[in-house]
Amino acid sequence: MTGSREPRSGAHPLRTGMCALAVPVLALTLSACAPEPGSVSWDENGSGPTATDEGKQITGDDESGWGGANDQEDPELKHAELPDGFPSADFPLPEDAVLDDAGARDPGTWFVVLRAADASQADDWWDRIVSDGSFTVRKAEKTDDGGRSAILVGPDLHASALTLAQDDGSVLLSYDLSYDPDAVG
Repeated sequence: MTGSREPRSGAHPLRTGMCALAVPVLALTLSACAPEPGSVSWDENGSGPTATDEGKQITGDDESGWGGANDQEDPELKHAELPDGFPSADFPLPEDAVLDDAGARDPGTWFVVLRAADASQADDWWDRIVSDGSFTVRKAEKTDDGGRSAILVGPDLHASALTLAQDDGSVLLSYDLSYDPDAVG
């Protein structure tokens, strides 16, 4: 071949037009699949119906609140007792701590939420948990609301920690715990 080939100057106009048309059609199609607020659908594992109502998700077969109803202010959904198997020896809570919610997510994975009266008490409990549990604080950051988040690394147990200021001046201290370091970040 002795002739020179000129490089392609761009995509074929018909192909470009088809792609430009396909994007909005796909977006409309996918948005039509989304359930309406207040509608009923099947839960993620297909085992039971799920009703949604104004941001709340309610499942008929979930007693723990994990993956089920998620209105954190509903006292009916909270558990003010540590679950069986909670690693109290590896995650010692301050004696004066107020338990807001707790539970087990999976074997070897737990969550606990404490409610401090104010930011000063929250800081005190945070520091005592770190000290009493022999945790090393990693990835410590300030949150937008003035709280903090971190990964707590212990000799065996690891935790993802977060403080959340509440409108009434109280502060929630939320901890996700696991013996698997990959489970908490």
